[in-house]
Amino acid sequence: GVAHELNNPLNFISTSVKPLQRNMEDLMAVLDKYESLIEAKGLSASFDEMEDYKQSLDFSYLVKETKDLLTGINEGASRSEHIVRDLRTFSRMDENEFKPADIHQGIDSTLLLLSNKLKDKVTVHKSYGNLPPVVCLPGKLNQVFMNILTNSILAIEDQGDIFIETSKRKDKARISIRDTGKGMSPEVKERIFDPFFTTRPVGQGTGLGLSISYSIIKEHLGTIELESKPGAGTEFIITIPFERNEE
Repeated sequence: GVAHELNNPLNFISTSVKPLQRNMEDLMAVLDKYESLIEAKGLSASFDEMEDYKQSLDFSYLVKETKDLLTGINEGASRSEHIVRDLRTFSRMDENEFKPADIHQGIDSTLLLLSNKLKDKVTVHKSYGNLPPVVCLPGKLNQVFMNILTNSILAIEDQGDIFIETSKRKDKARISIRDTGKGMSPEVKERIFDPFFTTRPVGQGTGLGLSISYSIIKEHLGTIELESKPGAGTEFIITIPFERNEE
């Protein structure tokens, strides 16, 4: 719903900024024409006051800054449209049917939504295998990726790496998400999928993210496991069948 509501103002900005840039270029061309005529007719001395006024405004910088601002608006609108499109891809909350989906597209859209948390802190390394589409609930599966990646980012205290690897294992897709964070003690590892269990301070986590992820993977007839040691990072391994066979 948010993505849908944002589309209208973003479309307005995107479609307005290019004509605005053209108009500015035309206005600048008119000013340049005035200046060339003034010079051609030897009227420069009569316009010294105007030249002083332009210098007081730092006119050349004003022109450059205006062009830069319009370029920034254009890039910002384009970037925002991209985020909204990926947000819609990520959520797909209106889709309640199992359908074939590209796992890699889901991971990439999740990473984009987390890019602000990743930058200057985490380097993501992707090694994608050649996977056929997976029959799944795409929105729910993206929620799993979001929960695991968020936990990985939080586990990295200063700077670190996240390694995402996908591969085909017979009739299943295998997704590995490994971080170089602080890892878990055996006690935490034992309870990590329990509802309401969290190692975060009060008010900073519900302890439901990984519990929900566990339920979603079970709903997809898959498995979710983890390997972790204190100081040695954590790896979550998800396996999901490509086809849904209720039996």
